[in-house]
Amino acid sequence: MTKFLHWGLITGCAISYLFSCFLPCFSTEYESTIGYYCLLGGWTFLFIDFWLFLIWCSNVLLFCSLILIAYNNPRCIWFSFFSFILCISMIFHRYIIYDIVVPITNFHIGYYLWCSSHLFLLLACMLKVYSRYHGFLIPKKEYDEKMGSR
Repeated sequence: MTKFLHWGLITGCAISYLFSCFLPCFSTEYESTIGYYCLLGGWTFLFIDFWLFLIWCSNVLLFCSLILIAYNNPRCIWFSFFSFILCISMIFHRYIIYDIVVPITNFHIGYYLWCSSHLFLLLACMLKVYSRYHGFLIPKKEYDEKMGSR
C-alpha cells in the first residue's frame, strides 16, 4: 500500500509539473506568461533580480530531491521542503521584470500546478522516509520483511 501511494505521489508530481509548463502561470497588465517561458528564462533572473532567481532555484531543488528519493536518501525531505517554500514565496513577489518592471496582476492554474508538484514530492519524500524508519501504514517488522531493509 505504501509503495503504491509513494509512486502515485511521484507520478502526480511529474504530471502536474509537466502540465504547469504548458499552462499560463501568471498575468501582467500586458500578457499572460506560459510556464515553460518562466522555466527557460529563469537563469536570466540571476542578472536582473536575485529574488526571482532564488524562486526559480526551487526547480533545481525539486530535481535534486527526485534524485535523492531515487537513491533512498533521507535528505530528500530537506530539498523538497525548501523547494516548496521557495515556490510558494512567489505569491509575495508581486513584480516581474521583462524590459521594465511590471506588476503581476493574477496567478493562474499553471502556477498552482507548479506548487502542487512541489507539494506532491514533499509528501512522497515524507512518506518514503517515515515508512523506511517507522513502518507507515503497515507494521515495521512486516515492512522490513517485504522491502528487505536492515
